[in-house]
Amino acid sequence: ASGQQRAALAHTLAGTPHVTMTLCCELMPQNAEARRCAAGAVITRKGWLLASELDQVRARNLASDPEVRELYARLRSIRGQAARLAFTVPPPGQEDLFRERMARLAREADVLEEQLARRSADYARQLARRRADLPAVLAALPQQSALIELTDYWSYDFKHPQGQSPWGQWRCAAFILRPGSEDVVCVPLGDCQTLDDALRRSRADTAEQRVPDADAQEDLYRLVWRPLADHLQGVRRLIIAPDGQANLIPFAALPIAPDGEEYLCERYIVQMVNSGRDLVPTESPKGAGAVIVADPDFSSEGQTPGEAQSRGHTLRSVLSGDIPDLLRGLVLGELPSSQDEAETIANTLREHGDTPRVLLGPQATEDAVKAIDSPDCLHLSTHGFFLADAQPLTPGESGLSFGQSGEGATPILLRRPMHRSGLA
Repeated sequence: ASGQQRAALAHTLAGTPHVTMTLCCELMPQNAEARRCAAGAVITRKGWLLASELDQVRARNLASDPEVRELYARLRSIRGQAARLAFTVPPPGQEDLFRERMARLAREADVLEEQLARRSADYARQLARRRADLPAVLAALPQQSALIELTDYWSYDFKHPQGQSPWGQWRCAAFILRPGSEDVVCVPLGDCQTLDDALRRSRADTAEQRVPDADAQEDLYRLVWRPLADHLQGVRRLIIAPDGQANLIPFAALPIAPDGEEYLCERYIVQMVNSGRDLVPTESPKGAGAVIVADPDFSSEGQTPGEAQSRGHTLRSVLSGDIPDLLRGLVLGELPSSQDEAETIANTLREHGDTPRVLLGPQATEDAVKAIDSPDCLHLSTHGFFLADAQPLTPGESGLSFGQSGEGATPILLRRPMHRSGLA
């Protein structure tokens, strides 16, 4: 399936986790099985983020192995059929046939993925992690740790009047998992808009290098830490998997005292992960050592290096496909000082017996970075871009559009904070 089809399918199915979260956090908070079900659903949903990693593995393998290329072509065809079928309304009386066909396609895709995994160690490693379930994550937790799996969702009104939208507030919640316990704690964190307002005020102070606003710090303590604290007795390591707006929370600097005099990193070891699945052990290849990438050449086509050094350059490609309208006109200047930074880091590593690989100027390219396989340490010194905040669409809103640049269409995927920023 194409990237657009996968995104469209994800949007079609987007309502399911929101309904699940509403049931768990609002209607059945005392039901242990409901909490486990919801936590498992969140971990599974985040597992789809690994699809992009699998695509990178696929790109490396297709060029050199015809059999892998054939297997992936068949898998892509089956995914395309599943995506198209998801948009089909079955004729009356054929619902069972429709479900059976979807199940058959899923089974065929599983078989092909297993065959690909046998031919590619990288694919097998990422596939195993993507398929890891809640028990596997619980078993991977270190002693004296707690996994805080954060998620946001739209509250669903099961009794909404006919003709009215069932979607209510945009809310945030956290699931807390502890080693040695099968119980999952669900902690509602209130509506995302209130949290977002506190984050905006705190981030504004940081950007302007001002003393943090006391009221904003108090709000972050009240909204984020206080609801979690009672469930973290005896914990030494916090493993945090943010989601949505929570990606903007500076957790290490999160105030954990009402007066703002103590911060999270002063009491706990803080570890950030994409999802609890990142903790599940897999067989890893030998690392590629340390790689340092700095001072990229942002020259536009047709410019000489001298011309490139004299002015900044407009970003020519971000993400994939055409440049979104929101990124047009973004100018990138040269970063000559990052070369000094790279050499300082490289010398420090050499003093400790490492042999870092340093990519500078025309060697510091996107293709070169994507070709790096499992580095022990990766240092990137380049530009970042940050788009303006945007309110996410509810699962029921019509607004999914995938027009090319110039058609006035902005993909829904750019509405989440982590999809509205990146590296150049």
